[in-house]
Amino acid sequence: MHGSNPIAWQSKRQTTLDYSTAQAKYMDLSFAAKETLCLYHLLLDILKNPKPTLFYDNKTAIGILTECMNRKQTRHLIRDFNTINDYIAVGKLQLKWILTNEQLGDVMTKSLGKIKHGEFVKQINAF
Repeated sequence: MHGSNPIAWQSKRQTTLDYSTAQAKYMDLSFAAKETLCLYHLLLDILKNPKPTLFYDNKTAIGILTECMNRKQTRHLIRDFNTINDYIAVGKLQLKWILTNEQLGDVMTKSLGKIKHGEFVKQINAF
């Protein structure tokens, strides 16, 4: 999102096998981070100092990326997505936890009830 306007979103079935919910969420977050970094490089040409922030509702996935949780189960994940950790370390990408009920991206990717859908649409200035 740029301001309150969505500029990119995607929804697709994950094609990898994960052994835990944390790994699946980590993979989701990693793919979102890669998309954000592509947009970051585009925005470098337009804005002087863009500060992209990813809002995500899974603390474990954020912890794996930001704190480099090096557990036996996640070592292979960290190796595969080292670039994202580097962008976080130098401050070019921020990750922030958000409540599931406040995750605006859900309006683009999930089937929501009428009330929840209406609230999210109002928040992102769409019609």
